[in-house]
Amino acid sequence: MSSLAIIDHVGTKAGMDYYTSNLAEALAELGLFTEVYSNFALEGKAKYNVTFPTEKKSNTFQKARGFIAGHFWAILAIVRNRQRLVLLHSFETGLKEFVIFGVLKLLGRKIHIILHDVEGFTGDSRWFRKIIFKNWADRVFVMNEYSRELFVSALGVEVVAKTEQIKHGNFISQISTGANRNEARIALGYEEEEPLVLFFGQIKQVKGLDILLEAGIKQDRYKLIVAGRCWRTEWEPYQKWIEQWNSDKLDLRLRFIPDSERDLLFKAADVVVLPYRKIYQSGVLIMAMSYGIPVLASDLPANREVIQDQKNGFLFKSEDVNDLRNKLDTILQNTDFCRIIGDNGKTYVEKEYDWLSTAKVIMNNLATQP
Repeated sequence: MSSLAIIDHVGTKAGMDYYTSNLAEALAELGLFTEVYSNFALEGKAKYNVTFPTEKKSNTFQKARGFIAGHFWAILAIVRNRQRLVLLHSFETGLKEFVIFGVLKLLGRKIHIILHDVEGFTGDSRWFRKIIFKNWADRVFVMNEYSRELFVSALGVEVVAKTEQIKHGNFISQISTGANRNEARIALGYEEEEPLVLFFGQIKQVKGLDILLEAGIKQDRYKLIVAGRCWRTEWEPYQKWIEQWNSDKLDLRLRFIPDSERDLLFKAADVVVLPYRKIYQSGVLIMAMSYGIPVLASDLPANREVIQDQKNGFLFKSEDVNDLRNKLDTILQNTDFCRIIGDNGKTYVEKEYDWLSTAKVIMNNLATQP
């Protein structure tokens, strides 16, 4: 079989290096020569090339330049290596994405797309989307049945034959064997028995952090850790809720969280809350379950495909502050039951969300014909 080139323009900037490397190693283990073009390099069965900037850029011009240059060097290598099969991640379909997919199509490459967000939260163009997915893409992989239904509804029955569902693999292999729960708390400066609630990931309006902040106004039962940076949004809208909190019950880490700190935060937390208003799939959900931490998530369709309420996680009514508050109180008051739920969640993703199964689906759907 021909080799596969994976282009990952996000990589270490938002934890996509875990996704890409796990998938690449699984594909390579199945016998497919897999080459990654991103901003990180590993020693493994797959081959890794650094074509994108390794440092995060805050300037919009610098980000755009890095995006274009990274793809230029990746595509140049793909042409030089005569790789016909290309797999890319898609989060939105703006002008820059349209140009990249168009260049690959002009070069005669078979375009395979992992579609993370069916409709980008920003910068999405319906016209670009139709051209890319209906005319240029050879295969499109979606993360769940909910995403498949939305994708087909938006683009029509023409895309049914080229669309396949895959699962977001777990992160169990990325969990360090170092610090335990108490050691993690000591390293982070938290009290050993203080209940800890974690909100982790990029902060944007659809993630619903304001719902969680409103639910915890003036409470003194737990400490809330907010770990992540704002993404295309300002912090100011959250400030009115922050001002009504007990300051010693809130730990704001509003920045990029390195892997070592992320590992400690997940080990220290008692529960991870995902108060999302809208989501197509959540890597944070799978990561929390991989750590064996109970998750309380809004009852959106994508979450319901993973979480069985009170069996491997917990659900609350989306955007309902009172239901979130009540469910969170119940969880923190029943620690033994929650540990069982957390263990069930880890067992579930270990069995149902393994990377080899995902890799097999992708291999079986590669557009290998001329």
